[in-house]
Amino acid sequence: MKALETAIRVVIAITLLLLTPGKLYAQPVVSAPSAILMEAESGEILLHKEAFQSMSPASTTKVLTAILALELAKPEEVVTVSKNAAATGEATIHLHAGEKLTVKQLVTGAMLKSGNDAAVALAEHIGGSVEFFSLLMNQKARLLGARSSNFVNPNGLPDKNHYSSAYDLAVITRYAFSNQLFADIVQKKFASIPWWNSGKRYLKNTNRLLWKYPGANGVKTGTTRAAGNCLIAAAKQNNMQLIAVVLKSNDRYGDCIRLFDYGFKNYAIEHIASGESWGKIRVVNGEKNWVEVKNDRPLTLVYPKNQAQLVERRLNVTRQVEASVKKGQQLGTLSLWLGNDKKRAVPLVAAEDIPARD
Repeated sequence: MKALETAIRVVIAITLLLLTPGKLYAQPVVSAPSAILMEAESGEILLHKEAFQSMSPASTTKVLTAILALELAKPEEVVTVSKNAAATGEATIHLHAGEKLTVKQLVTGAMLKSGNDAAVALAEHIGGSVEFFSLLMNQKARLLGARSSNFVNPNGLPDKNHYSSAYDLAVITRYAFSNQLFADIVQKKFASIPWWNSGKRYLKNTNRLLWKYPGANGVKTGTTRAAGNCLIAAAKQNNMQLIAVVLKSNDRYGDCIRLFDYGFKNYAIEHIASGESWGKIRVVNGEKNWVEVKNDRPLTLVYPKNQAQLVERRLNVTRQVEASVKKGQQLGTLSLWLGNDKKRAVPLVAAEDIPARD
């Protein structure tokens, strides 16, 4: 009898252990006065510290310059370097006036080696002048929801009217990562582009995190006296892409590592790709009796690992539909729930046209 009672207690204890949510790892200590950790696919903010405060962004500015260049010009488009661009100081890739390089090569020089001259060459080629290109930068930033920023140059050289925030830089970087060429460039540790007379310029990425952290895949350092040490970093593990931003940090690589460790230890991602099938709905008076329904966009939920048992997919679809049915017609919704909270939802739509019977 005692053995049976003991066995029952063990079973109850194990059951309670499995059903009781575990604790999250403690929030990291970050030296930067402004920082953020964001999941890239959903835009979910996992952690932030004064992330909406406007500060000097230094060369992290070049993320916006790069994505505008890749969107507004073709990668193989040839750029002729002006005297003004070649004379740009601080960090450079040593461009010469009259030199010809492609947009992709200049973006590579700007992102890996932090070439201020490369950024100006791109700005002049696309906008005609640094001033007009800055207007394009600000317009793009506003469209992306980066509203604590103002840009007056393409490279982040100090100016009292040039500023951004950790949140804005994360939003801009999240958008930039949707461009595969951008993502490919910023994860390179080394690259080479032509030298002005012959041979090649060999570039080593200034982002040391690419050598330090598993899954690190971008994106940009920034350093000036006014801005201090800044870093936009990215890392991907277990199908989850994180973006960390630290501004005026005393330990930018350590800060980002601690942010990433916190994110990857504490959170997981539920991802449903666009176009998955969720069954069929009866069609009344149609040429076909059934129509397949699919989600017309991806659905993503980032959730604490200690609440994994609370994640649930729910379908809400009409039982039948009258013909005719149009492809893309909404017939229900697919939602992701965390316990009793509905977190995200997308439409379920008809996968094809079903004409009415004659």
